[in-house]
Formats: sequence, C-alpha cells, structure tokens
Amino acid sequence: MKMAEFLRGTLLPLISDGNSIRQVLLVAGLYFSLRKGFSFIRSGYEAFKTFGLPLVWPRNFSKEYGQWAVVTGCTRGMGLCFVQELAKKGMDIVLIGRSIHKLTKIAADISNHDVFLLSI
Repeated sequence: MKMAEFLRGTLLPLISDGNSIRQVLLVAGLYFSLRKGFSFIRSGYEAFKTFGLPLVWPRNFSKEYGQWAVVTGCTRGMGLCFVQELAKKGMDIVLIGRSIHKLTKIAADISNHDVFLLSI
C-alpha cells in the first residue's frame, strides 16, 4: 500500500504536468549527448595518439625497451607482422614457434634488415 501512495504522490504529478516531463527528457537528452560527445572526443584523441603522433614524433624502441624483442607465435598472423615491423625498426628478435621450418623461412625473409635473429 505504501508503494502505491508513493507513486501517486511523486510520479503522478510529474506525469500529469507536461512541462516537468519535458524538463526530464531535456536533462536526459543533454546527459546522453554530452556522454556521446566526450566519447567521440576521447576516440579522436586515442586515434591521434596511436596513429598521428608516431608520424610526428617517432619512438626509438631499442633505447626505450632494449635491443632484444621476444615474439611468440611468430610463424603467421599478428606475430609475423609484429616480427616484420620490429625488424624494420632494427631490433634483434628471438623467434619462438612450433615449426622450425617456418622459423627458418621467416629468418631468411628478414635477414635483409641487418638484425640478429634467434629461433627457438
């Protein structure tokens, strides 16, 4: 019984008054618009930080993290692309994979980048 009285006392006046509903919807719309706007701005910032900033201010991975990189699963997919990019940056790489034949093929492909490769 108390719940019905509460609803009748608080929500019914809001529903019956059209101006109050308009204000509630306005505040809700403003909230969600601001939330989407900030999300869009944040996404733009993250995109600039990831793709734009390295073009203007390149990083020296060898100086930041050391000369060696260990890459597991490097025989195909993202691991292979990661190995190729690290070789372009001049880092020495430890290749870890299950197939020694694929590892030697990758090492032969990357040998023109003048980096030291170790296959495990």
